[in-house]
Amino acid sequence: MEGQISFKLEVFEGPLDLLLHLIEKNKIDICDIPIAELLEQYMEYVEEYKRQDLDSVSDFIHMASTLLYIKSRMLLPKQEDEEDPRGPLVDMLAEYQRYKAAAADLSRFSGAGENLYVRAQEEVEPDPIYKGRHDPSELQEAYESLYRRIRGKLPPPVETFRAYVSTKVVSVGSRITFVLRQLVRSGQTLFSTLFVGARSRSDIVATFLAVLELSKVNRIRLDETGDKELKITLVPGRHRDSASAGTEGE
Repeated sequence: MEGQISFKLEVFEGPLDLLLHLIEKNKIDICDIPIAELLEQYMEYVEEYKRQDLDSVSDFIHMASTLLYIKSRMLLPKQEDEEDPRGPLVDMLAEYQRYKAAAADLSRFSGAGENLYVRAQEEVEPDPIYKGRHDPSELQEAYESLYRRIRGKLPPPVETFRAYVSTKVVSVGSRITFVLRQLVRSGQTLFSTLFVGARSRSDIVATFLAVLELSKVNRIRLDETGDKELKITLVPGRHRDSASAGTEGE
């Protein structure tokens, strides 16, 4: 198909490996990631993985849901003293980058001793009885010291992302088309009405982002009603182009 993006599918060890590839390819500062731009390129790879029916595609979809959640957080007005929603992702990428560099160094050193020969190891009769004497508090201190070192290096549990992941990722573009069709028919609707019949969290998030995008480009107007509800009105003079554009994008 003319204009369709095509590229040779590369093999990545996981979603973090793919994200680092895109960051290096686009020369992005890892501490200031443009999530919207990165998410668009990331989803192109995910769609290619899905077409090839790879076993590991679920891990990439999990990360896609996380990126979508971060994007939605960044579109909302920032509250005072609110932390950057990209922080946990940046920490994971920086840690993975260090591990990847260390693995590359170890790989280079793996063949350094191939031409060295050493004397065969002599068998030493082990002493089955450990004769050292220690206070019980020393064992507790050793355990606590080890736990403090590894606590910050453990990956987040699967439960952290389970609330944002579903079996199907709903695109924001499809929900923009849905919202515009509703408004072309009636001219205006209530914000809550758009979520009636939503089947998944991904469906809800995509609808919410669609409203934000349409408001940002002035295709719709948001007004508060007397009962603390939002009324959405189609901006006059733009609904025909918007509706036809949405139909072509399906």
